[in-house]
Amino acid sequence: MALLNDIDRRLTAEGLDTKLVFLLYQELLWPPIRARLEHPDRFVLMFAPISRTFARSYDTAGVPPIPPYVRNRITLPGDLGENLAFLRGWQEIFGGDSFVYDYPLGRAHYGDLGYIHIARVIFEDAHKLGALGLNGYVSCQELRAGSPNFLPNYVMGRALLDGEADFDAIVEEYFAAAYGEGADIARDCLTGLSRLQLCDYVNGKGPRVDERAAEKAGEAGRLCGELAAAAARYAGPFWRALGHHARYAGLLARALELLAQGRDNEAHAAWEAMAGYIRASEREYQPWLDVYRVLDVTGNYTGL
Repeated sequence: MALLNDIDRRLTAEGLDTKLVFLLYQELLWPPIRARLEHPDRFVLMFAPISRTFARSYDTAGVPPIPPYVRNRITLPGDLGENLAFLRGWQEIFGGDSFVYDYPLGRAHYGDLGYIHIARVIFEDAHKLGALGLNGYVSCQELRAGSPNFLPNYVMGRALLDGEADFDAIVEEYFAAAYGEGADIARDCLTGLSRLQLCDYVNGKGPRVDERAAEKAGEAGRLCGELAAAAARYAGPFWRALGHHARYAGLLARALELLAQGRDNEAHAAWEAMAGYIRASEREYQPWLDVYRVLDVTGNYTGL
């Protein structure tokens, strides 16, 4: 706060009305006890809840108290209520403009092999911004987040532009344009995969040995086989990309299943098989899938 006020004084002395964004992230999630911004109109609050869950959308009910701050010993908030507690704390001392800097397509989306779930979370988050007292949304994400398709980004744009938009209507419109006469088949397959989403697991949340996660990953692998067979019956760029996704996702699902069963060596070997496949096909499918980021997330955050 002292630094922000010092910058503000220097800008004021120079006759500049430049706006400054300040960040709620890591240690800066904790609101100050005594210090305040001298000229709050110069500033815009940016809320960055990087540790939130993407198993569901923002929960605006039941916000708990903020835990005490202990220097160099902080624990980042895990659930949505804890994250929103910090935002509420800052809003009590700052009533200016604000937006959220969020991460649905940064890591967690690799745990949703159907992309229907993460698209719905994005949609619901966008429609809760007003209730949260936030005026905008920035997505921290890969640009090439298109495997199986770019539905989440399409939903994001539509939801932010139109507060009355209907999720199912947007999805229907997108799938009809992308998959033509086989749109219902593609949607059903991907919806089935999304019901088995492991967003938090892939994002490194929770124990690595997890019976329920293993069951979901195993079932996802089976559905990926059905998706590959369906994709082979149709033509067009979205169907080709869907076939590629089915093969990549099937390999990843197998690695996740083994990891969740505690079979670490086999899981790593399965991960290597997945890595080899997407590396070999990267030249053709580079616009759809960020190979580096898949390997970074699943290797380092997931633990493969």
